[in-house]
Amino acid sequence: MKNSYTFASEPGEFNDRFYLHFKKQSTNEDVNEKQNYFYFAEDKIYGKLLDYANVKINIYNVISQLMATFEIENTTNFVQTVNLPRGIYVMQIIAGTQNYTQKIYID
Repeated sequence: MKNSYTFASEPGEFNDRFYLHFKKQSTNEDVNEKQNYFYFAEDKIYGKLLDYANVKINIYNVISQLMATFEIENTTNFVQTVNLPRGIYVMQIIAGTQNYTQKIYID
């Protein structure tokens, strides 16, 4: 068989087999003034969601437990501080009938 792959290993634990590398998120892109956006950096959620009076933000851990929830009234330009332990989370933003999700890493 052409391009076949074979793997053989001894039974046991291999704690150094995979490595995950994380970088802090940053944005250098110009944001259109009529465009919605949100992002996470330095333990804060930044965003702008036009045409929405109220926004709800939920943050879940990797086993789907709700860790934090925030209500944002002024959605033109908002900043919300997040005080959670180090880890990987899923941020859900509910704006009207729209639902946005994004993975975030808190270090």
